[in-house]
Amino acid sequence: MADAITQKLAGTSLEDHEDFMGATRAYRGEIISYIEARGGFDTRRWFTDDPPDQEPLVLEPATFDRNRMDMERAWAMLAAAEQDRSRILNLSDIPWFRFYPATVFESVGRASGDLASLAGLNIFLFVFFLWAFSRYDCR
Repeated sequence: MADAITQKLAGTSLEDHEDFMGATRAYRGEIISYIEARGGFDTRRWFTDDPPDQEPLVLEPATFDRNRMDMERAWAMLAAAEQDRSRILNLSDIPWFRFYPATVFESVGRASGDLASLAGLNIFLFVFFLWAFSRYDCR
């Protein structure tokens, strides 16, 4: 019971976890809608930093052969990639993840049932032991 109270007050209970996961599911939907609206699934641009007008270094990743690749060309392309500003994908308008954890008052409200149970149990045990020891005569 004390574990449940502590978890609810600290914001680490199963209910708090479900709230967070619900926010992540909603954000996932927002991100997918954002990428679809910008045509992200129609092009490789969202999944590689190749410039829009350049042929990719490896056309089909499944057919990649390390021995056949021209290493000098690869290093030259990687060096050029660091200097080329067109490779940077503009993500200035991407939706932000927002999660608002439960307030202190909401946490206390969630834990109020357990707190009442704990207080009731303490009162009951106090009265019971007071009654039990009042019958005990130490003489």
